[in-house]
Amino acid sequence: MSLFMEQRPGTSVTILPKNPPQDRSAFGLPLRVYASSFARCILICMLVALFLLCAAQNQQLILTINEDQVVRRFDPSLAFGAGLDGHERGENALIFSPKAVASMKAAGFQRFTYRLRTELAGEAWHWNPRGIWSDSQRNQGYWTSDSKPQRAINASFGYRLPRRGNTIDQANNDDYSRINDDDTRTFWKSNPYLDPTFGGESYSSRPQWVVLDLGNPKPIANIRIAWGDPYAASFELQYWNGPSDPYDETGNWFTFPSGRLSGSGGTTAYHCPALKAQFVRVLLKASRSASRNYNDKRDGIGFAIREIWIGHLDSNGGFEDWVDHAKNHDNQSLVYVSSTDPWHRQRDIDTKIEQPGFDRFFRSSLTKGHPTLMSTSALYDTPENVAAQAQWLKARHYPVAGFEIGEESDGQVVSAENYAALYIRMADSIRHSFPNVEIGGPSFQTVSLDFKMFPCTDDPWLARFVKYLRDRKRLADYAFCSFEWYPFDDVNQNPDQQLPLGPGLLAASVNRMKQVGMGDIPWIVTEYGFSSYGAEAEVDLPGAIFNMDCALTTLRLGGRASFLYGLEPNELIEEKPPAFGNNMLFLKDLGNARLPTFYSAWLLNTVLCAAQGTHSLLGCEGETEQIGCYPIRRPDGSIEVALLNRLPQPAVVALRRTTNKANWDRWEYSPNQYRWHADKDDGRPSLNSPPKRTSLRGNDLHLPGYSITVLTERR
Repeated sequence: MSLFMEQRPGTSVTILPKNPPQDRSAFGLPLRVYASSFARCILICMLVALFLLCAAQNQQLILTINEDQVVRRFDPSLAFGAGLDGHERGENALIFSPKAVASMKAAGFQRFTYRLRTELAGEAWHWNPRGIWSDSQRNQGYWTSDSKPQRAINASFGYRLPRRGNTIDQANNDDYSRINDDDTRTFWKSNPYLDPTFGGESYSSRPQWVVLDLGNPKPIANIRIAWGDPYAASFELQYWNGPSDPYDETGNWFTFPSGRLSGSGGTTAYHCPALKAQFVRVLLKASRSASRNYNDKRDGIGFAIREIWIGHLDSNGGFEDWVDHAKNHDNQSLVYVSSTDPWHRQRDIDTKIEQPGFDRFFRSSLTKGHPTLMSTSALYDTPENVAAQAQWLKARHYPVAGFEIGEESDGQVVSAENYAALYIRMADSIRHSFPNVEIGGPSFQTVSLDFKMFPCTDDPWLARFVKYLRDRKRLADYAFCSFEWYPFDDVNQNPDQQLPLGPGLLAASVNRMKQVGMGDIPWIVTEYGFSSYGAEAEVDLPGAIFNMDCALTTLRLGGRASFLYGLEPNELIEEKPPAFGNNMLFLKDLGNARLPTFYSAWLLNTVLCAAQGTHSLLGCEGETEQIGCYPIRRPDGSIEVALLNRLPQPAVVALRRTTNKANWDRWEYSPNQYRWHADKDDGRPSLNSPPKRTSLRGNDLHLPGYSITVLTERR
């Protein structure tokens, strides 16, 4: 059965006209200029149109529950969850206060995932503030947190990386690249754990790289690179040739004329016939160090670059540099790198954002003793620190459902092969303490883009990642594929043009992932919400409908679990003016007032489903893009049905059952219970009542526009 079945002949969903008739004639002239006879004719036509409209409103959409068709069996305590993330310093004390925890528990989620904001910020994570430095005399180097539980961990922090290469990150985005910071004392360095010294492939088969974006095509005849230590003994200078940028599916990298070079450190000056390009890549293929006196071998392997200049000679013979250099990401040319060295110092602590401490998280009673899907670092950490994290959790006897390695690797332009190499090392670190736990990743930021800036084949990212594991006989360590689902980036578009597309978009994305590498590997949505940006829909009824739709569609499509993002009380934000919103269940500015997303979760977890036990998602014929239908048989045999009206227009539905039973209690959540008053960051509900419970007589239902209706069987 397809996700959206065709409507039965003779039935329709009433769609009210979006643009009411205007008081003008077909020629654009006011009707009052015509004779009264014409006016009478127009009046009769209007009455006929009104009659036809009323008749259309009485047409029914027939939905038939097929109680013999089990689409999916599931346990709600495992299938529906929520995630908790890092926040601004001090907020976790409020989020984990008894009052806030009681509010969050009321939503009914029993499974949780611990999200990792430090990974998005490109920072090393001291998950335990106590630990040791590799260079303990100077409080710097490679950090390993203490694996022995001692004092309670209530908060933990990330540390900025002084060898950072990327200009931007996915968190606060307040750091910058050291490749173009106008300071040759600083440098970017690649991750030493990707060096052949640690069992990795040779750089000739899996190079490291640096990409610079000049903003628009510029004439290039000169490139200068100030190397750090270690430097590139062999490298290539390349430019992108395509209709847009390296994220585009058409185009390729080409090597500059005589751009295959050998290096000996110092500063490389390259000259070529001028050609125009916007993107320049330095492909690093062999490494060498000028020093053998490193106390820690990780310091002396990989590649290091202090500064890069790209330009040409002007008419006076002077060098005109197209790269913007600054110690501020807003004033830098964009730089992307293949990896980053997790080396850092005590003074690099980022106190703006704090992760909830493990003890604060597990002792809050929020998890109710259920196992948690934990996150570990991958891109900006060491295997030793990940091993210590696993040892600590094991010693603390906290229940762990699995580990998700890394977060949003694709959003940080990490190649599939580099991520896979680090994934294997981190998985080995976890296995020492949890030999049988499920491990997965990579928590895709998106499931719709492939990146061609990497020196690999044109195969999709996921296909390359799975192939890397399979070739090394490590596919058994990949228990699940994880991704985030925020499908709507245009937060200023009318949600009635977006919401009906949600289930179909998710189905298309999952099918595509199956085709490009996921195959039969179980999959999990580890975060979901209407948009990754603040949107008014998120604090209004469309956000609530989207959330329930996503959780149930995930089951229908075969997903193992889905985790709602935004459980914590939060505030309105503006990321794409003039839209204000946020993925949240509670508005903390109004004393943690419950929003539609809370009631959507509450209806899902406590009304539609029982707390636990084997449930069956049944088939339903007659769905349309406007009306979603999810029948569920509970463990006690009762049938409950969720009906979602994804448009602001009302609809009339006739519900049929193969057993002909029709005794229901009806729960309605619609504009009759909730309305949002938009007022920038002072927006608030003008009406905020809980779902209304009534008895349903007969099989016909009137579904208000933008509504959630849950029918529970009376036995």
